[in-house]
Order: sequence, then structure tokens, then C-alpha cells
Amino acid sequence: MDFAMFREVSAFLDKRVDEGVREPVPRALHAAEAKQRVFNEAGSAVELAEALPEEPSAQAAAEVYFAVLRMLATEYQSHEDYRLEWWPEHEEE
Repeated sequence: MDFAMFREVSAFLDKRVDEGVREPVPRALHAAEAKQRVFNEAGSAVELAEALPEEPSAQAAAEVYFAVLRMLATEYQSHEDYRLEWWPEHEEE
């Protein structure tokens, strides 16, 4: 798993959610809070995967969260900081 790219996607999404919190719509606030919880769990999963590189379940959890973050990031695909390599179907070489 590409931990550096995971962190890039996570940081990108965190900034976009922070931008969304400034909107006065309660639904947007709830959605932002839910996404933030996912980001926090994803970060914990990656930390565990890095600490236990030989543990298959830790690696699998990190991979799943990475896929979720990449899917969430597609909401911002027109943003200037979005990178096409983050697209969920992008094959890593």
C-alpha cells in the first residue's frame, strides 16, 4: 500500500470537509462530521498497518480505508488540488 498517497488523499479530503463546515446548512455539517470520523478511523488503520507490516488483517483494513478515501475524494475531482492518480479505478504500477 502506498502510505504516502494515503496521507495525501486524507489531507486533501480533510481540507475539503473543513471548507464544507463553513456552510450554514446543518446537513452539510453532519456529513462533514461523519466524513471526519471516517478519516480518523482511516488514519488509525494506516498507523497500525505501518506499525505491523507483517500483519495481514492490519494491511487489509488500511487498504479498505484507502479505497473508501479515494471514493470520497471523487466528490472533489474538479478541485485544482485533486490528483487523477487518486481515482479509485486507477491501477497502481
